[in-house]
Amino acid sequence: MLVSIALFAIVLVITLGSIMTIVDVNRKSQSLTIVMNDLNFALENITRSVKTGDLQVDESLSGDEIYVIEDLDNEERHVKYRFYGNKIERNIKPKDGSWSGYVAITSDQINIDQARFEVYGSTDAGDSRQPRVLISIAGTALVGPTVSSKFHIQTTVSQRNLEVNNATFN
Repeated sequence: MLVSIALFAIVLVITLGSIMTIVDVNRKSQSLTIVMNDLNFALENITRSVKTGDLQVDESLSGDEIYVIEDLDNEERHVKYRFYGNKIERNIKPKDGSWSGYVAITSDQINIDQARFEVYGSTDAGDSRQPRVLISIAGTALVGPTVSSKFHIQTTVSQRNLEVNNATFN
């Protein structure tokens, strides 16, 4: 009888350990999903701005920044996105206003090591290419003190307005 109780206790301990491991892995998986959804939201914000706006060339900007003019409900606003201090930040200026200051659009759980915005054929570049931007982002999603996941995302976004021979068609 003592042997059967000992075997039952061993099986019970192994089963409980397995269940605890499954619960821990599930919690980490859910946390990683939330962090990656945050990154997806920031990237979607940038791509929506580029699609509906006009890409501009600003010689003072580096490859870590892009400049877009948006027209929202017939109200023009200028938007700059940049990679700064392991974050992606956005700065907004109404047509007749001043720049509001950069605000991070990625969370503290996303540590961006590299972000690059390469603009091709922007609206004021004077060429006949359709304006587009190549966005490359590499970094680490921090799930907890011991769990992290590296990522590298690359996408190309073109503006919705057709530009042919320096004429823009809406």
